[in-house]
Amino acid sequence: MRASSSVLRVEVEQSGYLWLLVGCTHTLAICSVLYAALSLWIQLVCCVLLALHFVYFLRGYGQKKYCFCLQYTDEFAWQLLEADKPMDIAILKSSVITSELIILHLDTPFRCRFLLIFSDALKAESYRKLRVYLKIKPLIKQESLL
Repeated sequence: MRASSSVLRVEVEQSGYLWLLVGCTHTLAICSVLYAALSLWIQLVCCVLLALHFVYFLRGYGQKKYCFCLQYTDEFAWQLLEADKPMDIAILKSSVITSELIILHLDTPFRCRFLLIFSDALKAESYRKLRVYLKIKPLIKQESLL
C-alpha cells in the first residue's frame, strides 16, 4: 500500500494576537465585574476566578498547548495533528476565512470544536496556501460528487 503524500501541511505556532485577544477579554471581564452593582465579596470571587483562568491560559500558552498541525492529503482529506496523533476532521461550512484570522469549525469523531488561526501564527506563504486550500478544496469535492 502506497503511503499518502502530504499535499498541504501547515504547522500553527504561537500567536501574539491570540495572547492579546485573551488578555484584553479577561481585562474587560474584570472591569465589567468591578463596574457591576454586586456585593464586594461576589466581585472579589469573580475577579479571582478570572485571574486564575488567565493564569491557566498563560501556562498552556507557555507549554505550546495552542500549537497544532493541519494537513490535507488526497487520500485522507483534512487531518488535525496534536501531539503527533492524527485525527480525521471535517471542516464545516460555518468556518470563517479572512486575511487576518481563520476560524475553523471542525467536526471530529469525538465532538465539534473550533480553532482560531491568526495570520501571525504561520509564515505568510503558509497562511496564504491554507486560505486557498480551505476555499478551493470543498468546492472540488462538491463538483466531483455531481
